Amino acid sequence: MNKRIFWLFIGLVCLGVGLAPSQALRSGETAIYLRNGDLIIDRILDISSARLVLETENNGEFPLRNLWMINFVNDQWNFPDERNQIENADHYIFLKDGGITSGKIVDLSSENRMFDLDNGEKIAFGRIRRIYFSKNVPQALMKDVPVVSEERTEGSFLSRGPAGEKEIIFQSGWHPLEADANAPLKKWRWTSGEARCAVNNPRRDAQLFIKGWAHKDIIPSQKITIKINNVTLDEFIPEGKIFEKSYSVRGDMLGQNDEFSLTIAVNQTFVPARVIVANRDQRELGVQVSYIYLIAR
Repeated sequence: MNKRIFWLFIGLVCLGVGLAPSQALRSGETAIYLRNGDLIIDRILDISSARLVLETENNGEFPLRNLWMINFVNDQWNFPDERNQIENADHYIFLKDGGITSGKIVDLSSENRMFDLDNGEKIAFGRIRRIYFSKNVPQALMKDVPVVSEERTEGSFLSRGPAGEKEIIFQSGWHPLEADANAPLKKWRWTSGEARCAVNNPRRDAQLFIKGWAHKDIIPSQKITIKINNVTLDEFIPEGKIFEKSYSVRGDMLGQNDEFSLTIAVNQTFVPARVIVANRDQRELGVQVSYIYLIAR
């Protein structure tokens, strides 16, 4: 089997992520992240399954046990979500269509352009986004990896970017902040049918986090729509009452203004006084939103 041809082909179609301008990849190069924190930009020539090494054109060989991740596409990765799916298998392969598979790569077929895994699965290499060899991100690379802040708390609506942390500005369709220690969400704001807010624009790719609660006892099939600058980012019907969403948002979607518009809309609202016995709340309500976080990558 000619693995050299296989890996040269991958190098021609793959680009790295999170690289400084001086590290921009040329044709045929890949971004190889090592467990010691080093980032190697090079052409991958071969993988020896017998000696368990990866051979590069200009930097020699690296034992497979020293690899953390190889990235095959020119975008930053949604590491918080991906890390939640990494457990203890040898290799985790994230696909371009959003799928994931795990197992040990035991063979490469340059003729059929397939990875062969030890579980018998075959994966066309054109489908692959990146491969993780370890769940633990090297400390030296943490600055290049989008990390979810542990300070995401209910009742917080924040944008974190190069200019620091800024509050989200509520515009139309929002009700005041409420709190109840015995409620499913401890702090929240109700939306009406359509709630708009202005979010500080980091002018780069970002991760958007939204947590909320839908009153499915009253509106079981309520559909929620998330928009950025009036462009639909997602439409969904929550499976349960509480929903948590995470979106990778490209910088060009946020526009060039200092702030961008974020809209949370529902297709059905309700008035508690009309549907709940002894309730006097006459507000038009959509869903509860517990927090909104935008974190620049």
